[in-house]
Amino acid sequence: MISAHIRKSVALLAFALAACDSSTGPDASPDASEIATFRLPVRVHLLGSDEFAALNSTFTEAQIDTLFTGLNDIWQQATVVWQIESIIRETALNAEGYRRVLSGATSLGSVIATIFPRENLLAGGWNVFVIGDMGSFAGGIYLPSRVVIFPQSGPLGEQGTTGRGPRVLAHELGHSLSLEHVPCTADGNLMSPGCGGRSPAGLTPIQIAAARQQASSGHPF
Repeated sequence: MISAHIRKSVALLAFALAACDSSTGPDASPDASEIATFRLPVRVHLLGSDEFAALNSTFTEAQIDTLFTGLNDIWQQATVVWQIESIIRETALNAEGYRRVLSGATSLGSVIATIFPRENLLAGGWNVFVIGDMGSFAGGIYLPSRVVIFPQSGPLGEQGTTGRGPRVLAHELGHSLSLEHVPCTADGNLMSPGCGGRSPAGLTPIQIAAARQQASSGHPF
């Protein structure tokens, strides 16, 4: 580990408890101010590579803060807050294998789980690994091992800390809260891939209920 940026937060000390309001009875109809906020801890891993630039993240810690501001703007509809537990810099693995993926010589699925180290995973929480480029394959990937791979560039180009980037990361973290892909509708949906510019950051009440149910467990799906 090259560096670490630890965020001290009282809420993180009890993230597994998921912040429930015990004053709301089973028959009550709480308004928005009474809905429990689930605060979920995320460790951000900025991967670096001297061997293959596509694995090298150039984001700064300040840019990660901006990315998470946009991410949380999207997830406020479900009263879910993604909290940065720490930001660390690590060396990417298997550069040659990933080079073969982007050249078309091998499949992404056979390699993607081999590019990140595991010794600094946040146990029980969420881990986001930031890399440089995923080519035309995907804007991001969620691995059921509680890991999101987030590239700074994907099939539609740059995925910065504003605009497309927060939406892509919000989508992948939606998978970690049990949400699956849904068809694109006229209104758009966060979990619809390829919705273009049709305000695709919304969630249905059913999706919100499912995501909050998973969030209440304090760990990824």
